[in-house]
Amino acid sequence: MPLADTPHAPRILLAEDDLVLAMTMVDELRASGFEIVGPTRSAAEGARLVGHQAVDAALLDLRLKDGTCFGLARTLRVRGIPFAFVTGEAREAIPEDLADVDVLEKPVTAVAISTMLERLLQEP
Repeated sequence: MPLADTPHAPRILLAEDDLVLAMTMVDELRASGFEIVGPTRSAAEGARLVGHQAVDAALLDLRLKDGTCFGLARTLRVRGIPFAFVTGEAREAIPEDLADVDVLEKPVTAVAISTMLERLLQEP
């Protein structure tokens, strides 16, 4: 569903350990009409946010301040929240049970992020 057709700005969890990159992404996402949950630099904080706030989709860096994002990714999957990985690492770093998740390779553009999120938000 196009952003213009949504009753509220889609709420996007952003988990990124690089503070400068996270703030750049926040600015770009807000300019594209998204509301940001976070950003968070850790998987534990991301899980806490998902447990206490509505989240429509998520963008996850593979490596966060407290380790990998894979536990958080599995939590999102169980809750039915669509997500994608945003990383500079090789796809081989992703566990087999999450190998079907879309990956945006860093450096990533605002257009690529928005396009990915719109696609994720259209998934049933």
